[in-house]
Amino acid sequence: RMPFRAALGLILANPKARLAVLAMMISQATMVGTMTLTPLHMNDGGQSKGAISIMLFSHILGMYALSPLVGRLADLIGCYPMLIFSGVLCAAGALWAGFTPPEGFIGITGGQTVIGFAWCFGIIAASGLLTEAFAVEQRASVQGAGDMCMMAFGAVAGISAGAIVAYRSYLDLNLAAAILGVMLVLAVLFTVVATDRGGQRGQTVFAVTPVPGH
Repeated sequence: RMPFRAALGLILANPKARLAVLAMMISQATMVGTMTLTPLHMNDGGQSKGAISIMLFSHILGMYALSPLVGRLADLIGCYPMLIFSGVLCAAGALWAGFTPPEGFIGITGGQTVIGFAWCFGIIAASGLLTEAFAVEQRASVQGAGDMCMMAFGAVAGISAGAIVAYRSYLDLNLAAAILGVMLVLAVLFTVVATDRGGQRGQTVFAVTPVPGH
């Protein structure tokens, strides 16, 4: 076991770990932020309690039903493509739900279900990326620190969602979630490019370093 500050320092010093925790935070924030206000938005549109319950059921089903398959898929194609897919799903689901009028059951339910899928892809891929970046004896502490950051950011998103809808609109809340999804995609691409450049520089230095005795 290590202190939270030490575990967080390890995360901040590792590019893959930084991306992983960012992905966890974005996945949690978009899911909590949009889900928190969607029932009230549907209620404002005159939708029944049954319709709202079905929306929540479909959203939670998207979060968990395919998790074994998503985990296997992450092993097959890697965590980076999965995180990109998570960001795309997040943006698509938020825009679908956001541009649907409050009385539109299918659009809101569909959008929230897609956001549930985005959360599933993001959390599983990010957790895998985070743990594989560290030695076995560090993983539990680092994962705990990452979970703490994720839950804290999700709590802030849940509180902020009410203010955004109160002072702006449900559409603006979903636009903010879509922007976070795009940010995740850009963060993945940036990390991949930076890692590739670092590897190429390391290979170049190794190639031109003279070997003693030759």
